[in-house]
Amino acid sequence: MSKETIEHGKITSDENDRQDHWINEIRAVVNEPIPPDLPEPPVDVLPWLYLGPRRCLNDLSKLQHDIGITHVLSMNAMQPESVVQELYYTLLSEGIEHCYVPTLDILGYPLLPKHWDECHEFLQPVMEDYCRYVCWLNNGGGDGGDGDKSTIPSSFLNDEPQDSNNKEKDHSKVFVHCEAGINRSGTIVAAAMMHFAKIPMLDAIRQLKRQRGIIMTNATFQEQLVEFAKSSHGCFG
Repeated sequence: MSKETIEHGKITSDENDRQDHWINEIRAVVNEPIPPDLPEPPVDVLPWLYLGPRRCLNDLSKLQHDIGITHVLSMNAMQPESVVQELYYTLLSEGIEHCYVPTLDILGYPLLPKHWDECHEFLQPVMEDYCRYVCWLNNGGGDGGDGDKSTIPSSFLNDEPQDSNNKEKDHSKVFVHCEAGINRSGTIVAAAMMHFAKIPMLDAIRQLKRQRGIIMTNATFQEQLVEFAKSSHGCFG
């Protein structure tokens, strides 16, 4: 049974204490000094998942031909609607699938409760395609064999293919961005790392901190990520 006390007319419990603990742990990581020699965005969080700011879209050649991006998930609020349509058709002309999820980076905004399901629906096929690709390689597909692409082993979710001589662009990759690649897209990517690759919450945030320098400074999104870990996954760190 949870220990409960009455304090200033409010009920506090062990559960609330645990939630506060994890929020404080997130903030401790977020507030660490910016690491030196940060990689140029977009950064490869997982072999199929990339994170960065909106400005990365200015170099579609790099995204598509150098990195192999096949999908783009936009989390920033683009106005007017003509801007959204222009981006959609520009990406479509390059063979890149686009999903636009308009969001706000403000305190109190329900980012994960409101938008995770839509983001998950867009990210899931990219992850599955990568897993089929890795399984195919590891079953002889990279040597010209008929590797089985039907199995999606969870152990491959955040592993590189064993055969490094094969082109990485042979599987889908998604670039997730907001305006700065810090809060909205950073939170969605952290949730994706936890959900798809079973990476503990704090490990995910530490990795994003190393790669992006500034990450998840929105206190509301920090609290929502703790709820996400607690209610759906239980992987804190």
